[in-house]
Amino acid sequence: MYQYRFLGLVIMTMYTSYSTTPESVQITARQPVFDFEDTPSVWLSDPIKTHFMNALSILIPYSEKTVNEVMRKNSHRIQDSKLRQDIQGLIKQEGAHARMHRHTNTLLADAGFKKVVFFERLQKQLMSTLRRVSTDAFEMAMPAAFEHFTAAISRDFLTHPYYWYGNKESAAIEFSKWHALEELEHQAVCYDVFNSLYKNKYRLSIHLSLIHISEPTRPY
Repeated sequence: MYQYRFLGLVIMTMYTSYSTTPESVQITARQPVFDFEDTPSVWLSDPIKTHFMNALSILIPYSEKTVNEVMRKNSHRIQDSKLRQDIQGLIKQEGAHARMHRHTNTLLADAGFKKVVFFERLQKQLMSTLRRVSTDAFEMAMPAAFEHFTAAISRDFLTHPYYWYGNKESAAIEFSKWHALEELEHQAVCYDVFNSLYKNKYRLSIHLSLIHISEPTRPY
């Protein structure tokens, strides 16, 4: 009897997935089209929130590129079929986000925000340097921290609409909703990959601290 119980436990352990994304959530890459031509300069409820989201947009393309590069680099190490499927869905979504935000960043620069390119280059230089000197485990913690940050912002944006944009409507707001919803769809994937490979979480805590210091936080 005890042998059968042990065998059952082994079989359950073998088929336990590291993916915490619910089966009901389908990580799907969508290709919406947004016309930003009539977007007002203050497209959220006030200038502070608008500049907060504009500043966040500047950092997104290279951050999403980094997430995808690190996920691709580590995907061969993942044996869990469900988690490998999650990774592919995340990569497709993040690729679309990066493309769309490169477009919106070009619009910001054309609208007079001349430092957009400078901050994009600065972010690329700093993150590239950090990745070069990082161990594999420390590098893997980077996208897990990114996704925690973007999921927190996304959840706040969707659950407090009046705070963020009041009664306003625009393509920029719909664009932000789309991005936020997809961020919440794949919010667990990078952490699940990190957790499947590394059990010590101090690296993740360091990256979250760095993000808190270097990136914008909610403008209360």
